Amino acid sequence: AEGYTFFRGQDSFIQHKLLPSLLREDFKTSRRIYSASCDKSFMNSFKSRAVACINFLPQNDWEWMSTAQHYGLPTRMLDWSQSALSALFFAVENEKFEYADDEDTSVIWCLNPIALNEKTRFVEEYTVIPNIIEQNQVFQTKLEEKFGIGKSSADIIYPIALICPASNRRINAQKGTFTLFPLNAKPLEEMDGMDDILIQIKINRESKQEIKKQLFEIGITYSNIYPDLDYVC
Repeated sequence: AEGYTFFRGQDSFIQHKLLPSLLREDFKTSRRIYSASCDKSFMNSFKSRAVACINFLPQNDWEWMSTAQHYGLPTRMLDWSQSALSALFFAVENEKFEYADDEDTSVIWCLNPIALNEKTRFVEEYTVIPNIIEQNQVFQTKLEEKFGIGKSSADIIYPIALICPASNRRINAQKGTFTLFPLNAKPLEEMDGMDDILIQIKINRESKQEIKKQLFEIGITYSNIYPDLDYVC
């Protein structure tokens, strides 16, 4: 469908909600795994320890957060791809995933980022998907007010769809983008007004192995999706 340009593949649509890693809930208790204070403490610790290990210096909190996300730190960023085939790969990658519910299955989520940002928009002149390194001072100030590290609000704030600079090979290979969530967010699929913003495509469990084989045949493989040296083997 037109406008749905962000894609995300997941093992499960029941066990795995559309929440970033810092805001995830325990499947059995529905309680958050991390407290709200972890947003600030995790990032502060990462900044202090990462400087000696990275070969570039992030220019703002969002670059720091996307760098931390890349290396596995729980953050409020939820990864998406502009490649539907990459998303499909992630949905079928784990053939042995154990489902806790008979109705559960792998899924591809398709997001209209422009429509989402129309709900989120706090800078009126923005009609495109902003880049986190955007130099517009009004945009950066508003982003900090609504989504700043450690900031919490009683207001309902929708996530914002953003583009991330391709600062590493994996982001570039997966055509990575993301949605930045506020601390008090519900899962994206449970927010009001998602009917024209979010589409769910379920994948038959029995088809996962065949789909994965077909993806390999057209060149969508582990080495393409995960080009880092860590994943080569």
